[in-house]
Amino acid sequence: MRFSELENKEIINYSDGRKLGLVGNCDLSIDLETGQILEIIIPERIGLFQGVWGSEKKRSISWKSIKKIGEDTIIIDITQSD
Repeated sequence: MRFSELENKEIINYSDGRKLGLVGNCDLSIDLETGQILEIIIPERIGLFQGVWGSEKKRSISWKSIKKIGEDTIIIDITQSD
């Protein structure tokens, strides 16, 4: 699967139904030897006005947390402690 096929898909957490963002706004951690995606790194804005005066932290989601890749969405299964 090419990145261009993933970039407009919305990432949704199965456990709480929360939208986490679009793949196109995320970074990917890739194993350079095998070409496999290891993690999706999702930016999360914190603070006043979602980052205008706040800060940004990043959340790494293991590729193994992905349960389904659909036409418009990617369903992951993580909890707050992940």
